[in-house]
Amino acid sequence: MQLSASQLGNHLQRGLKSLYTLFGDEPLLIQEAADAIRAAARAHLPGCACPPAGRPHLPAARPAGRPAIDRPPGRVSAATSRG
Repeated sequence: MQLSASQLGNHLQRGLKSLYTLFGDEPLLIQEAADAIRAAARAHLPGCACPPAGRPHLPAARPAGRPAIDRPPGRVSAATSRG
């Protein structure tokens, strides 16, 4: 399922999915979407280990020899797993 940034708030009010992948060419919109998902997780999941707002996740280490994945410019959207 793909959601636009404007649809994310309504989606999160209906409940959380097990996985969210954020992508797009607008870093601020991606950060705002990640903050919204973390806030929803904190509200719905007691004991959530999400970092507080303003404290970024450290990026996962990339195995040696693997190039970064570049995405073409486009709109910001969130993809969720079916659950």
